[in-house]
Amino acid sequence: VAGHALQSWTIEAWVRPDVGADGVVLQRKVFNTIPAVSTNAINYEIGVTPGPSGTVRPYVRYVGLATNGAPVEVRVNGLGPTEVVGGSQVTGLIPVEEWSHIAGAYDQDAHKLILFINGEQASYRLDAFAPWGLTGDVDAQVYDAYLTVGGGFGPGSVVENGFEGYIDDVAIAAGASDSATLARSLQIRSP
Repeated sequence: VAGHALQSWTIEAWVRPDVGADGVVLQRKVFNTIPAVSTNAINYEIGVTPGPSGTVRPYVRYVGLATNGAPVEVRVNGLGPTEVVGGSQVTGLIPVEEWSHIAGAYDQDAHKLILFINGEQASYRLDAFAPWGLTGDVDAQVYDAYLTVGGGFGPGSVVENGFEGYIDDVAIAAGASDSATLARSLQIRSP
């Protein structure tokens, strides 16, 4: 899965979450293969957490490593203290038992992590610096990686944080897309 090691990226999927759904929709998790250093990181992930009645809250995140090897999570879900929230998706929520499109984009050069809902920017942050451990060169040399849809890759090769509901039309692209690009894409593809 080294070909999916991306420094700037866009990930997206159509989801139809069940009532009370939570879990990972798409994840690329990397594991350090050097025995002396036990670290895990997430190159990219989108998923949902429970929201107020009849809704779920989408998120996009990555987990890198600080220079001391400690995990550093960077997340956008419309609730973070450094996030800018706005547009017609200001609530940051999607309904359950209905199809919605969720996407996340990370621009490493601009330090920008963005959450999109139905092709529109819902929230973003401009302090999303890439922690050490998520560069393509390092990743290819010292990490094993697992790309999963519908849950994360857990210990013992079991699914963790499984998504409850339906997932369709998952896409991964190099580079950070904007609202206009995602909106054009949504006109062509739907579940």
